[in-house]
Order: sequence, then structure tokens, then C-alpha cells
Amino acid sequence: MTTVVAIFMEGVALQTATASDAAVTFASEPVWASLFGAWLLHEQLGINSYIGGAIILAACFIGAVGDVMAQNKDETTENLTPL
Repeated sequence: MTTVVAIFMEGVALQTATASDAAVTFASEPVWASLFGAWLLHEQLGINSYIGGAIILAACFIGAVGDVMAQNKDETTENLTPL
């Protein structure tokens, strides 16, 4: 049930999202499904769940930072004018 709700909400939100935002959203879906399952259905999460979730979120953060850095580099390159 939680996965269905998460995917539906992702579909609504992705209508206006960029490609990198969409990638982070889909990559972090298992984390959000687990958290909502624990919250709404009182599912028990073990230490492996928390470690796995932290790894997924760290990977999403690293990917997002890489995209922002690449975008800033492209904008800086475009703003340079030849002498």
C-alpha cells in the first residue's frame, strides 16, 4: 500500500521536476516507502533498514551535488567571452 501511494505522489510531482530531481526521487523511493510503512502501519525497521536507507540517501545527495556542480561549470563556461 505504501509503495502505491509513494509512486502515485511521485508521478504527480514529476510533472514539473527536472531530470536530476526525478532521479533522486525515484532512487529514494524505497526509503520513503519504509518510513511511511513504519509510520502508518507500525512496521518494525531493523538496523539494516536504517543503514541501507542512509546509504541510499547518501548516494542521492552525492548524485545531486554532482549535477549541481556540473551545471555551475556549464554556466561559467557559457559566460566566458573570448578576448
